[in-house]
Amino acid sequence: MHVRHGIAEVGTGGGIVFVVVLAIVVVLAAVAAILTIVVVLAAVAAILVIVVVLAAGAAILAIVVVLALVIVVIFSLVITPIIIATAVVTPELQGTSQSIVVLEFFSGISRLYRQTYDCQRQKRFAVHV
Repeated sequence: MHVRHGIAEVGTGGGIVFVVVLAIVVVLAAVAAILTIVVVLAAVAAILVIVVVLAAGAAILAIVVVLALVIVVIFSLVITPIIIATAVVTPELQGTSQSIVVLEFFSGISRLYRQTYDCQRQKRFAVHV
């Protein structure tokens, strides 16, 4: 009896090869996001994902993963440089690492949202009193 292994026979995306390639893609995406050398790494990761996932017969998963990679590319090429440029002209953030700057940026957005929400809540409360 001949047992065949491989992604194409599995059809649902199970199998060691799929897991290994997916792990490679995740690592590539993480490295791309950290280093912002995203174009080449994301392209390689996207090609790997499309080939492997389509071979597994899971086209929807392929679309989702490619969209995630596109978001990583956009973030790394557009948003991160803006954040870093902001850090360069902001005296308090000069000399800090890129990851801390990005975290500071998002915590600043979070604080701004909370302040706006609190202000709106206070206005609603004041009207009802």
